[in-house]
Amino acid sequence: MSKECNLNEDFKSGFWFGVDNAGDPDKRLINFNILKKLGAQFIVYGLLNFDSVEEEAQKAKKIMADCEENGVYFLANTDLANWVRTITGADGYNWINDRDECHYFRFPDKVLAAYNSSPYFAGVVYDEAEHHQIDLCWVFEDGIKIDMPFFSDTNNKSFQEAFDGFVEYGARVADGYHQKGTPYLLVEHVWPVLFHGFAKAGFTPAYKQMKESWSNLWAVIAIGAARQYGRELWTCIDLWHLQDYPGHSPEELKYNMIFSYLIGCDKAYVENLAYEGSLYSNQNGVDVLSEYGEAVAWFTGEYLPNNKRAYTHRDYMPSVAIIRFDDSDNGQHQSDYWKNQLLGSRTLKSSGETREWLKAWHTITHRTVPQQALSWNHQKWYNFPHRSFAPCNSPIVYDENVGADDLEGLELAFLCGLYMSEATLEAVAGLVKNGGLVVVTSPRFAPAEFAAAYADGTAEFADGRGRWVITDDMACGEVYEAVKPMLGDSGEMAYRFGGRTIALKISEDGNSFQKSRL
Repeated sequence: MSKECNLNEDFKSGFWFGVDNAGDPDKRLINFNILKKLGAQFIVYGLLNFDSVEEEAQKAKKIMADCEENGVYFLANTDLANWVRTITGADGYNWINDRDECHYFRFPDKVLAAYNSSPYFAGVVYDEAEHHQIDLCWVFEDGIKIDMPFFSDTNNKSFQEAFDGFVEYGARVADGYHQKGTPYLLVEHVWPVLFHGFAKAGFTPAYKQMKESWSNLWAVIAIGAARQYGRELWTCIDLWHLQDYPGHSPEELKYNMIFSYLIGCDKAYVENLAYEGSLYSNQNGVDVLSEYGEAVAWFTGEYLPNNKRAYTHRDYMPSVAIIRFDDSDNGQHQSDYWKNQLLGSRTLKSSGETREWLKAWHTITHRTVPQQALSWNHQKWYNFPHRSFAPCNSPIVYDENVGADDLEGLELAFLCGLYMSEATLEAVAGLVKNGGLVVVTSPRFAPAEFAAAYADGTAEFADGRGRWVITDDMACGEVYEAVKPMLGDSGEMAYRFGGRTIALKISEDGNSFQKSRL
């Protein structure tokens, strides 16, 4: 948060709830009456229809004056730039970066200053930025996709070089915003990857619930990034599912809103406000809430006031960790649609090592999550109805540089992927010997004496108070049986916060839950 930030202090703490206005009948107008009826405290506003820089600066001032008058916070969503080659204003200004090969939305200083001057301007959203980093934006001309790097051209680089280049470029973008007084800079993730890279660069993670996500698993991936890099935790609760809208029921929305609160999010918002009449529609001049809108109004008007939360994600105490270098693999291999181009590079491909963490998730969730992928966007592996929630026992995902302090209290850890820092390996080894930690790993990250003794398959090695489970398949039955006592109840998702454990019994369809113990 910049020292020059004008944002009201109250928005920086507590739980806040909002909506995304994508699909509004008139996106230039904010329906403050319906926001009040929904109990929405902020709006994520998609920018469209660009006039001259001077005119846009005046519009920004008018929007922010309206928000101040109505007590509604405002974030500008820059998603349009991901789908078009240029956005040229009436005065010729190109709102898409054209200073190098990277393709992303770029505010003119005068317009950004107009927004930043308001205490109700909360920041800027780069929507699906990790998707556009991996898939080289989503711009088509005459039916042909035009590949353009987002925050770095990663071709012909090693994994480490590609990742570092993307983070360094992202950090320059983030620093530019923060130096000008922009409060929050969000990335709304449609894939469950690159949370740590963007957080390291200075962005706040906003993970997706519902949509094509395992809501509770993506939450703890984002929590790991927020914890390591000192960020807030936001979530976008998205009604889309593949090409279906709405692709989720009002009941699933209800439980996802509750989950966002129970898991300790700082901010949560629903996408979308009025597309296809999702939360409300205007009927004969009267705004009428839909069944989805009624669920939102119930959550803000009844649930939140009667369920005070005494913790946040900062108090989370994980039991199980996946530790990995984030190469962006989430199941692209053998995909019928998505290209196998990790980190947006045509030369960096999925491998057994990059897919280890997917197999770890299969084991951690009592074999509920397919071992090949982590999203319903990979339909080859997800030919079953969407489920928001999977069983787990206080998991978290850290990157390969996680420090000893964040590892304290773990019972089980999976070491995955291409790289692991020496400091992290040293901290893990110490917790095995002295803290009773159980570690599942390939021979690559095991102590030399155990790696030398390992032949193949799965083998266990005692080491002080703990043990190493060395394997060539983190999803195999032998690994599952070895760690099963640490995975919790196969019908629950459980989370530890300080001295309390919240255990939620998952419904048969995987889209709701009941508290089973506190």
